[in-house]
Amino acid sequence: MKKTINLIACILFSCALFAQDYSAAVRPAQTDGYQKIKIPQDIRSIIGNNLGMVRILDQNGNEVPYVQQKSKSNIVFIKNSSINTQILPDSATFILLENSEQSKINSLTLQISNTTATKNYQIDGSNDQSTWYAVLNSGYLDDLTSINETYTEKNISFPLTSYKYIRIKLDDKNSSPLNILAIGKNFIEREKIRYELLTGVSFETKQNREKKQSTVDITLKNKAPIDFIELTITNPKQYQRNATLFVNANRTVKNKTSVYQQPITEFMINSNEKAFFPTNSTISDKIFLSIDDRDNQPLSITEVMLYQIPVEIIAELKHNEIYQLTVDTNWTSPDYDIASMNLALSDSLQNASIGSLSSNNSIKQGDQTLNENSGKVILWIGIFTGILIIFYFGYSLLKDMKKKED
Repeated sequence: MKKTINLIACILFSCALFAQDYSAAVRPAQTDGYQKIKIPQDIRSIIGNNLGMVRILDQNGNEVPYVQQKSKSNIVFIKNSSINTQILPDSATFILLENSEQSKINSLTLQISNTTATKNYQIDGSNDQSTWYAVLNSGYLDDLTSINETYTEKNISFPLTSYKYIRIKLDDKNSSPLNILAIGKNFIEREKIRYELLTGVSFETKQNREKKQSTVDITLKNKAPIDFIELTITNPKQYQRNATLFVNANRTVKNKTSVYQQPITEFMINSNEKAFFPTNSTISDKIFLSIDDRDNQPLSITEVMLYQIPVEIIAELKHNEIYQLTVDTNWTSPDYDIASMNLALSDSLQNASIGSLSSNNSIKQGDQTLNENSGKVILWIGIFTGILIIFYFGYSLLKDMKKKED
């Protein structure tokens, strides 16, 4: 029994080694009351879109409740009762939307009940519901949870189309169907002021003459949520190309894991429109853009810009107190009263700011703090040691059990 307890303790200890702990000072505005706090990019690179890893502490170490600031969307939603949905058990869900005015559309927003499931999907278009044409061959939905609502809103983008009917097919072979509450037509205001330009972005363009394709390898300094991509194209003057955005993903076949490029969205790059496209809220430090050049000269891309939708939280702060924002990758979503309350807040709340982020994972030795690379070495040593300890106690436990059987 004692060895079993020791084994459990070692497992918990080794799991704790994987946790990452960070903190930053919160500087309140000069007045007391509810204030907005914008989560900076260095914190978003750690938490992605998961605010459950974030806490605000006062000077006594007590948690200060917060709620996520809801962004104002310019979306007209169609409720589920008006959506034609067909579910084929263990196969697929088909969602049919009517674009009666045949207006040009290149994105939709799905309002989905919270779930940990992920889904592959495809989009087809038709003008008579008899003959269907491919619009988006492959898309991927993930990160389908919200900490403040029982549903999440997920944007899906596709090449610009004006079909009278749009059909979305969700693959249900690996999980139960999604509960689609509503679908919204997007009227995207493409003003850069609404989005935050990501820093530390570099790119390299390659040509594959055999496949008649161009590939743009886009790298970020840190992993981050990516909501939009914008291209600056200087040549030729007239063009219309199909493009697909990919991200690296893992897949396991016969107990062997390999990395492959998973398509996340498709769109059309057209010289008559701004090259600004949604990316289905991808979280990565590297994405790949494949452009079908066909028999045309490759596009001359001089600049690639990535944007993310800012995330803001609201908390009640006092101007003369000290606060700290802490991040721990082991934490889950907090359960605060204000998350379920309908707060009557002003549209012009004061802004609190966040100072520089510091890691609490560094280990001090004498008067020196070990650098990040040394910290990583020590972390891996700790992980390896934890595995050895678990193996030792597990072997001892099995040996004792065998003795009792004899």
